[in-house]
Amino acid sequence: MYKSIKSLGFIVFNIAIGGTGVFFYYQDILNQQATEISALNNKLQKLVSEKQISFQQDVLTTKNIEFAETNTELKQQVIDLSLSLYQAEEKLEDKELQITDIYNKEIQTKNIQEQQYIQSNEYIKSTQLSNNVSNVINTLSNELGLSAENSQQLKALLQAKAESDFEAANAMLELNGSEDSDQISRLNETTEALFAENQAIYEEKVAELLSDEEHEQYKAYETKQELARLADAERFRINELNFIVGDLSETQMSDMHSIFKNAYNFDNSTVKLGISGSPYAKPQNGINPDKLMMMQEHIENLLSNEQLEKYQNHQQKRGIK
Repeated sequence: MYKSIKSLGFIVFNIAIGGTGVFFYYQDILNQQATEISALNNKLQKLVSEKQISFQQDVLTTKNIEFAETNTELKQQVIDLSLSLYQAEEKLEDKELQITDIYNKEIQTKNIQEQQYIQSNEYIKSTQLSNNVSNVINTLSNELGLSAENSQQLKALLQAKAESDFEAANAMLELNGSEDSDQISRLNETTEALFAENQAIYEEKVAELLSDEEHEQYKAYETKQELARLADAERFRINELNFIVGDLSETQMSDMHSIFKNAYNFDNSTVKLGISGSPYAKPQNGINPDKLMMMQEHIENLLSNEQLEKYQNHQQKRGIK
């Protein structure tokens, strides 16, 4: 019995030893499989990671290609826009040139029209003559103490005379440069007659409008204006002569004043009304050809030989013998 139990114990021990070995055997196998699984898992994760990297690289490559294509398209758009801008600028420059040309032509046409209008009879009558008349009448109204009604009536009379004198003088100006002496002579006679008629009509109507005292004051005004005009003309001629021949001596200057005063020979008793305010009227005391020739001779006699030579050369250049 004891031997049986001992044998059984030995068998059990051997079985236990053998079971333990089997356990450790299978435990090793499980450990190896776990290691292999872990390795496979690492490989799988690495593959997944590499795949993701590859995928991302593919995505980046695709994005780069798309970006490059987009960049190319944008560059082309920039080129197209630059070309369109250049063409637009060219059209704008052409348009600006056209507008400038049109503007310049309009300005040129306007200037020509203004010049033509300024030289027209309408402008001279409505502006130049009207301004002259208004200035004279304003002064006369103050000096004569005219009423508003008389001032307006006198203004209308003087405006009518100024326009009539202009028409008479203008007919003569139109023959400027003509070589037809007979025609010039006839027109000159007609013009003189028109001036005389205009003057007579004005004098008559002014005498009816103004009192005797106002009439005398008007004559005094015209006398003062004429003396001022003669003084200006005398000063101008002497300064011109002084410029032509050189410095005149005091004696020569004094003698020149006497020559010019004698040449004009102003007579207060023959003063005409309406000359002031009518710039185209026949002057109060113009120099006639005979007086002009005498004045020329007197001037030449006063000059030294050197001055006389300068004076004669200047006269020849002006076409005066």
